[in-house]
Amino acid sequence: MKLSDKENLINTYMHGKCHLFALVAAELNSSNIHVLWDTEAYSGDGLDIIDEDCLVHAFIKVNDGACVFDAMGYKDFDDYNFNFPCNSPEFSEFTIEQFEDLIISKGWGGFVDGERALIRSFINFEYFTIPDRL
Repeated sequence: MKLSDKENLINTYMHGKCHLFALVAAELNSSNIHVLWDTEAYSGDGLDIIDEDCLVHAFIKVNDGACVFDAMGYKDFDDYNFNFPCNSPEFSEFTIEQFEDLIISKGWGGFVDGERALIRSFINFEYFTIPDRL
């Protein structure tokens, strides 16, 4: 992926790799990562509830929690449309270290070569800086 492919980058880091985007954003902002879980997610065939909470979306909060920041940019938390398939939503908060451990323990995909730098560049290029850092 290239920095110039904004639509593809946003789609990738909103759906499938949001955990990596949230991790880099948290590192840049020295903040915690927030996770939306589905505590009653169904298996791929839709017949059974899986045995563990399912990651729906990961993001950071900025401006004392008033805004959500993810690959789509900044949104007021109260106005953010968590429009993701989810049966039973629950939010959790993790430090960067806890979240890195969670990524490993859950077996979520990690960074490929150059991806962390790409995400940093995307944030800096597209959004310049995260509001708490102004």
